[in-house]
Amino acid sequence: EPIINVASVSSDTVDLDSDNNESAVTTPVDGFADLRAIKFGKPEAFVRAGEELTYTILVDNLGTGVAHGVKLVDSLDSNGVFELQSVESSLPVVEDLASLQQQFTKSGSFTLTLADDLPITLGQAPWRITTIVMANDDQTINNCVVVSGDDFDPDVENNRACAEHDITNVADLGVDKTAVGESQIMGEPAGTVELTEGRVTAGQALFYSITVTNSGPSIAENVVLHDDLPVGVEFVEADPAADTSQLPGKLIWNLGSLASGDVVEIEVKVLVPAHVPQSTVLRNTAAVMSDIFDQNNSNNTASAEAIVEAYADIVLTKWSEPETAIFGNDIEYHIVVENLGPSDAGLVRISDLLPEGIDGEKWEYTTDGGLTFTRGYGNVNVTLDMPVGQVVEMSVTGIVNTYATFTNTACASSREVVDPVADNNCDQVENRQTLVFYPIEMRGTTNTSHRADITVSKIVATPSYVEVTVTNVGNRPLLEPFWVDFYVSPDPVPTAVNQIWENLCAPGMGWAWRVTGDDGLPLDPGESLVLVVDDTDSDLFPLAQGLTVWAQADSWNPNSEWGMVLEQDEIQGLPYNNIRWSTVGRVWGYDGIARTSDDVIRSGALSSAAADGLPPRP
Repeated sequence: EPIINVASVSSDTVDLDSDNNESAVTTPVDGFADLRAIKFGKPEAFVRAGEELTYTILVDNLGTGVAHGVKLVDSLDSNGVFELQSVESSLPVVEDLASLQQQFTKSGSFTLTLADDLPITLGQAPWRITTIVMANDDQTINNCVVVSGDDFDPDVENNRACAEHDITNVADLGVDKTAVGESQIMGEPAGTVELTEGRVTAGQALFYSITVTNSGPSIAENVVLHDDLPVGVEFVEADPAADTSQLPGKLIWNLGSLASGDVVEIEVKVLVPAHVPQSTVLRNTAAVMSDIFDQNNSNNTASAEAIVEAYADIVLTKWSEPETAIFGNDIEYHIVVENLGPSDAGLVRISDLLPEGIDGEKWEYTTDGGLTFTRGYGNVNVTLDMPVGQVVEMSVTGIVNTYATFTNTACASSREVVDPVADNNCDQVENRQTLVFYPIEMRGTTNTSHRADITVSKIVATPSYVEVTVTNVGNRPLLEPFWVDFYVSPDPVPTAVNQIWENLCAPGMGWAWRVTGDDGLPLDPGESLVLVVDDTDSDLFPLAQGLTVWAQADSWNPNSEWGMVLEQDEIQGLPYNNIRWSTVGRVWGYDGIARTSDDVIRSGALSSAAADGLPPRP
């Protein structure tokens, strides 16, 4: 507004012309407004892609008068794509602020016009404008603001302000991983599997699914994926193909560049060896990385675990030769054990508790088709490890000492792994006897078949005691006394009457029993006596396991070629059945000293002559 200065004069005397008593001077005033713009951005200098870049613009009026028609133009220049997300003003403006939000390519600008005049801001709050800009890829943004008004501005140099920021790429890479394995189905044949997450059967395949994702906001360059395989697994294949130069421990994929939102699926197949133990945890870890900054590394690795289950289908098959057993003859059992897998089987126990009707038991087995053998005596109780596919071939032999039908069952099972088909672990053989009937003879003829017949039907030899079972297998009672000899490692072995232990064994390595009418006789057809000697009777104990021992019934009579008893087999010219052999083994849970029943004969020291009619020992 102009400045008006008025001067006037007056007096007590009458003024004839009062119109000239006053004079006014009007001086026009030219106002000016010194507008100033200040601009800065946060964060300073460098900003990550996807991170908010906040610009603050401060406009001051440093002039002497109110600023009229104030407006600003904010220009953003870049070499990429960016987004103006918001604009806020501390004073009312003419423009609709929400309409200013938009995406720009390389350059963009907006104008703000104050709705009211801008007073002098010295000591007062300036006009404050806040803008938020975001870019998803690397670029440089130069933001300049220019402020102007309708009034004279004595200093236009401070009407412009700029801020420059470099946007660096950010790519949030993530990886996810699952493990699905082939699991043996219980009750089904070996190798019948189903896919189960987090579990796998030893000897079967394990599948890993890996998903790599770029959640942006920038492109990820030179993306590399590492997959650390569990120790011991065998790599089979991968889709897409992997760099296998660092096997067996690691697979590598060079995935190139992944744009924001890209997803890559990878499948890996490995084989879990059959020998991997039950409950082993197979842990697989994948890691992804690139040349671009990743502000969230927590999702750059992923692991998947699979628990190993071991299953082995152990199959046992058994048969005998001959199928029909004959008393006094040899019998041989064949046992075949096979591990059909899919896993190795540790601590496989093969057992065969032989029937009482078998004497002189011995066995052998091979795991290499007959190149080498392992041998033993007595009942079969063998424990060994069986890799998948291994076959154990076993032969068990003995002598039949019973007229009754008997069965023999063998079994095989592992103590370490589960058998999916347990009903094929055992097999049983039944042996029937063949009876031979002689014709009925006419009365008055000589009946050479009506005789007693002595046989050693069983030998139990342990380190601390020996039992010899003598049976009358003839068809009349046995009345005559007789000697029974026991031999330890005889050389040569006994084959006939009058070969007593004193002549065939080392000193002290034998024994003899007297069987008389005072002790054990008469012995009816089919009846048996048990003769016992142990470490309370003789110094020949302890006996070493594995030694060969023999026994002969009716072993001594220097006055005849058949002993004390002319037996049925000797009259008829049949094979001599008075001798049997066995080996020293170990029988648990039995105390030989406790055997005191009426059918047991315990022998003390031998005298040189027998008062009961037996010939003296030499």
